[in-house]
Amino acid sequence: MKYRLFTGASLAAALLFCSAGLAAELKSGPQVGSSNLPAFNPLHCSGKGVGGKACLV
Repeated sequence: MKYRLFTGASLAAALLFCSAGLAAELKSGPQVGSSNLPAFNPLHCSGKGVGGKACLV
């Protein structure tokens, strides 16, 4: 029983330390100064202009 508890605790600690290192490298969204942004072309699904593309801003 103690062997299983020790093994489980060791595995949990290893996963915790590994995930903390990976989280530091994670970047979300476009970065400042990046010019590589995808195009946004919304398609109307209802109302006036159904099936057409237009900027909603």
